[in-house]
Amino acid sequence: MTRTERITFESKAEQLVGTLYLPDGAGKWPALVTDGPLTSVKEQATGNHARAMAERGFVALAFDHRFFGESGGLPRQYESPPEKIEDRWDSISDARMARARASSSAAREVFRL
Repeated sequence: MTRTERITFESKAEQLVGTLYLPDGAGKWPALVTDGPLTSVKEQATGNHARAMAERGFVALAFDHRFFGESGGLPRQYESPPEKIEDRWDSISDARMARARASSSAAREVFRL
């Protein structure tokens, strides 16, 4: 069983939306960010992978890249590998900062930074 939390962060001035999957129980857990094929959104492959990793004791983030799903950016459905790489770096940077500025106690307690 896992818990989830909706999170937002910025990448190149656009708001990105993700789901943080948390293992059950208290403690500090290693964290990772999942990514999926081309136009996948967090409710598809990346969310399934993140859920599976949380069941195995990881904090896992699945997020929508810019231009897809709930995340911002125009044009919609624009596939840009270089911009996806930037989004990945920003998601990792956000995870590192989560402990300092997380709104929930759950996010503060789980990141090993």
